[in-house]
Amino acid sequence: MTTSKTSGAEAGAKKSGAKKSGAKPSGAKPSGAKPSGAKPSGAKPAGGKTVRIEQVGSASRRHHSQRETLIGLRLNRIGRVSELIDTPSVRGMIAKVQHIVRVVDAK
Repeated sequence: MTTSKTSGAEAGAKKSGAKKSGAKPSGAKPSGAKPSGAKPSGAKPAGGKTVRIEQVGSASRRHHSQRETLIGLRLNRIGRVSELIDTPSVRGMIAKVQHIVRVVDAK
């Protein structure tokens, strides 16, 4: 029984099956490009009723799910105000952290 010896580079190339060229596919976007549907962080919600909420309490010493909810509401610092579309899901998020936020204005 005989085995053939190959160099480490050849064995690695055979195992990975990777291409040697580092070229990107022709349809690849630049790494810094935003998706076409992404809104800027300061964009106003389009149409419908909106609700403005302000963070009045600290997120420190809170459960991680409450911190994540604040981030979902675009709040993560005391005094920050966010204007969101008034939907049942947003209202549920506000109810979850009602002890940390206050509703400034509902239109």
